[in-house]
Amino acid sequence: MNVPMSVSVVVPTYNRGAKLAETLQRLLASERGNIAQIDIVVVDDGSQIPAARVVEAQTVPPGFQLRCIRQQNAGPAKARNNGFRQTSGDLVLFMDDDILVPPSLIQKHVTAHERFPGAVIFGRSPFREWPKEASLAKFLDSLGYSNSVGSEKFADVEIVASGHISVPRDLFTEEHGVYRDDLATPAAEEFELSARLMRRHVRMIVANEIVADHDHSPTLVELCKQAFKYGVGAAEYTAKCDCSLDAVRQIIHVNGPVSAADSERLAITKLAKMFLAISPVRKSLLLSLQVLSGISILDKLTVYGYRLLLGTHYFAGVRFGLAKYSKE
Repeated sequence: MNVPMSVSVVVPTYNRGAKLAETLQRLLASERGNIAQIDIVVVDDGSQIPAARVVEAQTVPPGFQLRCIRQQNAGPAKARNNGFRQTSGDLVLFMDDDILVPPSLIQKHVTAHERFPGAVIFGRSPFREWPKEASLAKFLDSLGYSNSVGSEKFADVEIVASGHISVPRDLFTEEHGVYRDDLATPAAEEFELSARLMRRHVRMIVANEIVADHDHSPTLVELCKQAFKYGVGAAEYTAKCDCSLDAVRQIIHVNGPVSAADSERLAITKLAKMFLAISPVRKSLLLSLQVLSGISILDKLTVYGYRLLLGTHYFAGVRFGLAKYSKE
């Protein structure tokens, strides 16, 4: 693939408010190198306060275009597709509205596509601020949220992440878009896209050295919300799609309803999770861990508690999603 003459950046947004300004300011400060044009399209997914106010307040330098389109609230998948259809760049970079990019990020995506033509490439988005609690920081590090790059600059993967992900335009058509429109949760759209790319034998590559800040607070409360949302996403993908990903089938197997095919141990584990996933129990566990997180001598116990807490929220998300989307 030759160096793209133009790059389109699609930013779906929903109720980001004034914080969207920093996301856009970072993008507008990007190094263009030999990129002739960078076209940035913000897709407002029905925000209560229209995002156009923030977009129109930005100063746009030469070589950039910035505009905003608005849709009724339909989720990030449809917003990304609408943005894709409204742009014409040879390379399309989808970016979440809470990602803060360094000046070199767009050029690094372009360079990566020169090296891996025809691939879908995404980078890492570590938290902008690391938690002050040592036990929580240790736990996040164990989950792979560390700011360290790792040994491989590029690695093939089976599931993509959409924090900042770039695709060659000619891999997709305007009619079908890049994501599946009817998927409401971000995790579901990532699972479905990954399965479709796998069937088409399109390489999915994580570029570990293409890094942007995730402007998100890694508090225990926010991590629980994220775990619940990912559980809902796995359930939505399972209910609406063919669920050809082994990883998702395993998620549903260990978090779904008790079945006759379950081993005795798995059935007991599911019943225990059902109790722990009850909202008052989850809230009590969360409050307890918030207290324990400040006691350093209990770090090991607290880290185990974090794993249990997020696991129960993920379980609750799966059950909620299966009940919701299986009826549709």
